[in-house]
Amino acid sequence: MTLLVNFTRKFRLLSQLLTFILLISSLQVFAEGSKDINKKPGKRLFLYAYDPLFAQQLKVYAKQGEFINVGASHVGLKGGFIKVYAPSGALVATFDDANGPGIINNNVEEDGGPTGGGTLMGTGYKPGVVPATEEGVYSVHISYPDFVYSLDFKAFNNLDVGQPWTRAADQPATIRRVVLAWDITISQNAAGNETGSTLLKGRVFSQDLNCIINNNGNNASPSFYIQTKDGVLYQIDFTNVDPWGFPLVSNNVGLTNDKRQPLYKSLANANYKRTANLSEMVAGGNYLYEPQARDTMEFINNKIFINPPSDDLPTTALVTDIFRNDTYSTWLKNAEPEGIANFSKLELHSLNSNCDINTIEIEKGGNFVFTSNMSGTGLLSLDLNNDGDFTDPEDVNLVVLINKGDNKIFWDGKLGNGNYVNLSSKFDFNYKFSLRSGEIHVMMNDIENNPGGTLITRLNGPEAPESIIYYDHSSIGGGVSGGGTAGNPQSTNMPYTYMGNFGNDKMLDYWAYLGSSQKILDKLTITVAKDCSAAPIDTDKDGIPDVVDLDDDNDGVSDVQEFCNLGKKFTCLPNSSDPSADDDLDRIPNYKDAFNGTTNVGSGCIDANNDGICDVILAIYDTDGDNIPDHLDLDSDNDGITDLDEAGHNQPDVDRNGVIDGLPIVFGKNGLYDPIDIDTSSLTAGSKIIPWDTDGDGIPDHDDLDSDNDGIFDLREADYGYEIVDKNNDGRIDISTSLPVDANGLAIIISPTNTNQPIGYPKDFDNDGIPDWHDLDSDNDGINDVAEASLPDDDNDGIIGTGKPKVNGDGVATADAKGNPLGSTNNPTDTDNDGIPDWHDADSDNDGIPDVIEAGFADPDKDGQVGTGKPVVNPFGQPKDNFKSITPDYDKDGIPDFRDIQCNLTLDKPALNNIDAVCPNANIELIAQSNYLGAQFIWLNKNSDTLSKTAINKLVINAKDVKAISPFSVYITYNGCKSNVSDPLEVKIKSLPAGAQMTAVNDTFRVATNRILSNSVVPNDLISNVKWKAALVTAPTKGNLTLNPNGTFSYVPNANYNGNDQFTYKLEFEECPEINSVAVAKLVLSNIALTLIKMALRTMWI
Repeated sequence: MTLLVNFTRKFRLLSQLLTFILLISSLQVFAEGSKDINKKPGKRLFLYAYDPLFAQQLKVYAKQGEFINVGASHVGLKGGFIKVYAPSGALVATFDDANGPGIINNNVEEDGGPTGGGTLMGTGYKPGVVPATEEGVYSVHISYPDFVYSLDFKAFNNLDVGQPWTRAADQPATIRRVVLAWDITISQNAAGNETGSTLLKGRVFSQDLNCIINNNGNNASPSFYIQTKDGVLYQIDFTNVDPWGFPLVSNNVGLTNDKRQPLYKSLANANYKRTANLSEMVAGGNYLYEPQARDTMEFINNKIFINPPSDDLPTTALVTDIFRNDTYSTWLKNAEPEGIANFSKLELHSLNSNCDINTIEIEKGGNFVFTSNMSGTGLLSLDLNNDGDFTDPEDVNLVVLINKGDNKIFWDGKLGNGNYVNLSSKFDFNYKFSLRSGEIHVMMNDIENNPGGTLITRLNGPEAPESIIYYDHSSIGGGVSGGGTAGNPQSTNMPYTYMGNFGNDKMLDYWAYLGSSQKILDKLTITVAKDCSAAPIDTDKDGIPDVVDLDDDNDGVSDVQEFCNLGKKFTCLPNSSDPSADDDLDRIPNYKDAFNGTTNVGSGCIDANNDGICDVILAIYDTDGDNIPDHLDLDSDNDGITDLDEAGHNQPDVDRNGVIDGLPIVFGKNGLYDPIDIDTSSLTAGSKIIPWDTDGDGIPDHDDLDSDNDGIFDLREADYGYEIVDKNNDGRIDISTSLPVDANGLAIIISPTNTNQPIGYPKDFDNDGIPDWHDLDSDNDGINDVAEASLPDDDNDGIIGTGKPKVNGDGVATADAKGNPLGSTNNPTDTDNDGIPDWHDADSDNDGIPDVIEAGFADPDKDGQVGTGKPVVNPFGQPKDNFKSITPDYDKDGIPDFRDIQCNLTLDKPALNNIDAVCPNANIELIAQSNYLGAQFIWLNKNSDTLSKTAINKLVINAKDVKAISPFSVYITYNGCKSNVSDPLEVKIKSLPAGAQMTAVNDTFRVATNRILSNSVVPNDLISNVKWKAALVTAPTKGNLTLNPNGTFSYVPNANYNGNDQFTYKLEFEECPEINSVAVAKLVLSNIALTLIKMALRTMWI
């Protein structure tokens, strides 16, 4: 039998072990991090984790519901940390505890990935886990605090790739500089170390990857994958590189000059500047655009992936540059290019729309316009001395980003030597143009030696794979690719190798691109005129003609953001044209052109006098129908609040005329106010700000007649009194012959030109910093404005209707989520007819009880607002601490208390605080609910005896009290009013469950002198269908006893004692210990031999 038992146990253990091994072997361990970089023979690359010159942020894309698993070998050492930031920029997790989680302790855990601990209990490390609550690119900062050069810039011990290591022995613990091992892995379904999780790879990337080996003479051979915006993927293979520090970046242009034109050559580090501020690119300088900053029109920073990018990456995702606190949408993985580039011949368009095509005004330049079927980097070369080559000092090379579709390349009208082109009726020159799709510049900074070279291989696109590269190291004493000469590199497939610390303090640039670019070589004849016409229109008088100006009325809302609520060029307008431009060169701006090629034909434009100008501007250009197009209108919705205020950019308007203050110089070259301009020198870059859309209904506030969706028009909430001139109650100031608008679209009753007064600020009635047109509780009384306006809000969220309402093009709610019809008003309720509408009235029904009290909130300082002092409010103006707006109606008459002047107090049935029942000797705790502060609560029992009369809404009475006779009820008195007596509440007293038995039975035990007795009192007790425990009542006097809750005991008699002893115990009902049964256990001590004692219900050996 013993053999059988042992064999069975061994078989079971073996089976469990095999099951575990099969489970672990079936896992796909796709950890991403240091183990992927350190694969090939050589020295291990440590992560350069902290140095002000090499600070880096790693990136990882995650879908909502996935899990981000992180770990590193330095966590908790010298303050070493991992910080994870959400796509929106919020810090969501920090791991810095030396006890974990998030610690990689050795090479086995590094290889095993985030599978340690949890329910999986794998061989990997126990991860720090961050659930992805939003989709996008998360930022992971692996670093140390408080780097001190003199203390932390010290040597550390190198490791061979594949060499076993431990955190204790090999992670540098005395310097805040490097990290031996790190990992960032996305898992689906669960955290990486939980059963059912699936680990993913191809999600982790960087735009500035910094690694390090201690000192030169140590080689490494890492590989990386670089994804371009154009969808082209490259693999970068280093062979025996000897870098010491190993910074790697990649972009689309390499190093540039101050005009942001690529240099196509390598430089010493002293001869260029790294910057994210385009305004720092001054004449004569060379620059590297900050690799970790957002892309611009000229600069695209490529993504350096640890593994091949995952196929499930989206085309775009939200990300934050955490070092510059800049949140934006970045590209991730676009479709790879197909076929060859194809584009139209170029036309030169003047900045003055009055000029003919291929005519420009002197010293102003123009745009070369064309279409392309592919995106990429375009190179336009101008042979401006018309001698057949493109290398003379007068010639110009322009490198720009090209988009699929329409494009334009700005030329300033200057020769290459800086002189402007002269006046000419016939200026001939040659041009050539080529497109490089997927152009990539791989830049290696301060990599001293590279004896094995670097192979750059294009993995997709036509004729892939391909390893053609270019380089020009001539300016730093090195070679030029393909046997070319300085400034004229040729293609090669041979990696460049070097020794002797050639790369020390140098930025080496290698570039490649998709070889299927098309070149156009053609001739162009242009006219250089002094002036095409009279002075162009400049509505805002900032010195920038409207046709060029990105914000024609200087209200801080760019022209592209004024139309169709899209902010994406003019895609919603006819021919997608700038409304201030003149596409057909008839000297009539597009927005009022009755015939503009195909524009406006049959679209409703009326031109009764046939002068070519629309008699009434089309609604697509004019939201409020005042015949001033939105991009020239300072109040586009005519609600009395200027677009400047409604845009939310908070730029200066001290004189309150609806226009940003400042001299023309602060509006740059493109007419957009410099502080909100993405690129002050660009004519296409656009605005940094996104105009407010407070209620998130897709209608920006400058077009929205009810910006907070509380059902009260902004016109009314601005509290200017202009609602009196909105006779049709449509939320707009009425426009008529007697009430026109001025040239800026401002109604004459607010126009400073007419009133000689500044435009007032919209009202903030409760002075909480949220103006009423954004404030859902404008008087801070705890009652939402929508309720005080007598409008429906069943879900009590402060927004009209139930759920998110459907709105029309003016932002006015028309139906709620359930389809119930809705509408907004200028005339919210004034219950007591005192001239103060309820949403501003501290006592709406004038009954002497403030609304805040009738809503059930405390107001100790009696200022009519929730709480003491000025309440802290949420972004929607609602008091936010322990608060939810309510509108009690305690007499259930359909009139909320803040409007009800009748005395009809009602009270609901009280609640039992003890959940469902109480024990026989426990307190009964009853709770009543009433929001009438100062009310008296009168508690009654079944016999209507008064048990308590107090201002406290709680009754506490012991179940054994003679008056504790169920059921119980309560009523209140308040301000001389008496409520109904509540429905009675039956309180149950607990007892043993039905069918249960718990009876203790006396016991007798014989004990040998000087021997220990271990036994149980339970076997003969009568117990069934009940949870119980044993407890000692009285202890024995002739020895020591230990009684356990399960009834087992141990008795140690006094030395040499013979005679009798006893103890008393009880069986207790676990839920109510006062329900119990007591029995006596007798102990008989003697020197006689052990005998068999027969007792009722049991037999035992003692």
